[in-house]
Amino acid sequence: MSSDNANTYISGGVNYGTVVGQINAPDTQSDEQAIIQWLAPLNHAQKQSDVFKVHQSGTGRWFTSSPVFDEWLASDRKALWAHGIQGAGKTVLMSMLVSHLNELDSKEPANRVACVYCEYSQTALQSPENLLASIWRQLLPDQDALPPNVRNLWEGNKRGSTRASTEQVMSVLSDEAAKLSVVSILIDAVDELRPKVQKRPTTEYPIPTRDAKAQGNPDSLDVFIASGEESLYRC
Repeated sequence: MSSDNANTYISGGVNYGTVVGQINAPDTQSDEQAIIQWLAPLNHAQKQSDVFKVHQSGTGRWFTSSPVFDEWLASDRKALWAHGIQGAGKTVLMSMLVSHLNELDSKEPANRVACVYCEYSQTALQSPENLLASIWRQLLPDQDALPPNVRNLWEGNKRGSTRASTEQVMSVLSDEAAKLSVVSILIDAVDELRPKVQKRPTTEYPIPTRDAKAQGNPDSLDVFIASGEESLYRC
C-alpha cells in the first residue's frame, strides 16, 4: 500500500517481500516473528493498546456489572451484539471489555482474548484471511515456539512468497483454539468492513457446536460484536 495511513497497524510496517528476505537471511533469530508477520500482518493488539489509552476510569462499568454481560460471560457459546450511532463510544467500550476480560483471564493460561478493530481506512487490508489470522496471532502463547503446522504452511506457500488461503488460515486458527478452554473474540465496527466481507456466507466460518473439542474448537467461545447499523445482521 502506498498510503502511510493504510499501514498504521501493520506490525513494524513489514511488507511481504521484506518478510521473505528476513527468513532466508543467514541470521534467523527472528524467523518465527517474520513468519507470524507473513501470516498475520494486522496487529489489532496494538490498536487495542492505543484505544484503551483514551478511556477514562470507570468507563463501561455499568455494562460489565449488568445481567446481560454476566449471562454472556457464563455461557459456553453465545454472541452479544451492541449497536449504536456513530460516536456513541462503542470502540472505547470494547477496548474496556478487552482489558476487563484480559484481567479476568490473567490467571487462566488456557483462556485467551482476541480483538478485531475494523476501519474504513483499512478496507484493502481487512480481508477474511487477514482478520482470521489476526485472531490466531492473539491466541498464540507468549513463550512457546511457533507451531509446526504454521511453519509447514509457510513452507507450502513457497517460503512465504504467496499468501495463505482462507481455508489454510481457518485450519491453523482451529488448531490453536483447540488447545484452549475459553476463547473470547471481540469485533468492533463490523459495518466498516467491505460489503462482500460483511456478507460472506456464515457457512465459511461455522459456529462451533457443543462437541467443540472433537471439531477442533475451544470448550467455550464467546463473541462480542459492535456495529453502527442495526439492520446489518437481521435476517
